[in-house]
Amino acid sequence: MTIGSDASLPIYQQRVRKALTFLEQNLSPVPSLAQIAAAAGFSPWHFHRIFSAFTGESVGACVKRLRLEKAASRLINTTDRVLDVALDTGFESESSFAKAFKAHFSQPPGSFRKSAKHKPTSDNPTTMTTAEIQPVEGSRFEPIEVYFVRKTGPYGESAGAAFGALMPFVYGNRLITPASRCFGISWDDPSITQPDKVRYDAATTVEIEHPLSGEVERKSIEDGRYAVFLHKGPYENLFKTYDSIYSKWLPESGETLRDLPPVEEYLNRDPRRTKPENLRTHIRIPLN
Repeated sequence: MTIGSDASLPIYQQRVRKALTFLEQNLSPVPSLAQIAAAAGFSPWHFHRIFSAFTGESVGACVKRLRLEKAASRLINTTDRVLDVALDTGFESESSFAKAFKAHFSQPPGSFRKSAKHKPTSDNPTTMTTAEIQPVEGSRFEPIEVYFVRKTGPYGESAGAAFGALMPFVYGNRLITPASRCFGISWDDPSITQPDKVRYDAATTVEIEHPLSGEVERKSIEDGRYAVFLHKGPYENLFKTYDSIYSKWLPESGETLRDLPPVEEYLNRDPRRTKPENLRTHIRIPLN
């Protein structure tokens, strides 16, 4: 069996995705190459070459980038000390973190935090008040089992591609029921992560058991506390609601964020037949 064969390609892609999932969940302390390879079912002797071939970056470069992007998000969305951010993202000292951060983002952590918090967002209404973005609900949720497909690339493109791969599977196998729910998970902030590295998961709830095929995988959306906000209107404007949540609601709420990506639940039964202004989306923000 060779990497280039039609039969083996999906298998290799799935195993590389397992390695990436393992990395996402184990960035501090940083796992060894052997541990990452084992999570994907590869021999460590060849894994780094396979990983690079499928992702376009080495294992070490991927680990470093994910840690720095995670740190950047913490700097923007929390008031945590730079030292704490550095240690929590796997750096040995504040100085080593600052050096790596500046090399990646072209400015030191403190300057990045200051400029990000004061950067105006184009087309984002500055008159929106905290009262207007109060969560519609906030409570503890049970885990949700889902089928999902992950795509990487610019947000709009990766979301469309992910659902384009998932929906033939769920509709073709008659897995959609009246109880089915539809989710999107954006793992990266497009203002931090390079467009070609942005990760997006399209997901539907598991109402009927069925063997996986192609790019489709299965996982649980994690349980715990979430604040849930209602976004009204086109998906293209979701970033405005996110900006308001993080810049206005979060600082005044007294809440702290859990180290998980937000989850979007698309409430319209058939978004393709819904006018953009009538689209409704719940944004679930994970809280400690």
